[in-house]
Amino acid sequence: MVSANFRHLASLVSGGQISALKCPTFHTRDWHQFEELMKPTLLFVLIVLLGSCELTSNKTTEPNEEAKHSEKNQIDERLIGEWGIYAHIVNEAGWNCNVCPRIVFDGSNMATLTLPSGDKEVYEWSRSANKLKIIFAGDNKAESYLIDSQYEMKFDQQEKFIELVLSLPENEQYILRK
Repeated sequence: MVSANFRHLASLVSGGQISALKCPTFHTRDWHQFEELMKPTLLFVLIVLLGSCELTSNKTTEPNEEAKHSEKNQIDERLIGEWGIYAHIVNEAGWNCNVCPRIVFDGSNMATLTLPSGDKEVYEWSRSANKLKIIFAGDNKAESYLIDSQYEMKFDQQEKFIELVLSLPENEQYILRK
């Protein structure tokens, strides 16, 4: 039955009784209308896509001064505040304290260390990248708690506190927490 209907339709088309323009299966007459509608639509889509792209330059591959300044401020913000010095480690032998010294790093690059006895020591500090330079600002350096040196800083965010490990090249570390 289907093949008979198809043969009949094919004979009408091939016999010229139904032209391609009138045949419902051939849409050639609508192609020009479709093409005319698609040109502005494609142009609109192209403009939207190009407008949403971000232009970049080669300078973005190098860290700029603003990014360096932001990183420095982030580290400084984490450093600033009151810390407890919970452990002192020398050659892998550590001492934990019961009453820990406290050190406060302030925004003016000064630090005040309060010993368990209540005595205070003042230090100057500066940082570059992950290095922290600490220098005793008092008169008698021999009696200072912290060694004047450049420490490597390593922050470790724990669930309830931030831990800061200050390491010296001579296998000496101070573990601070806040």
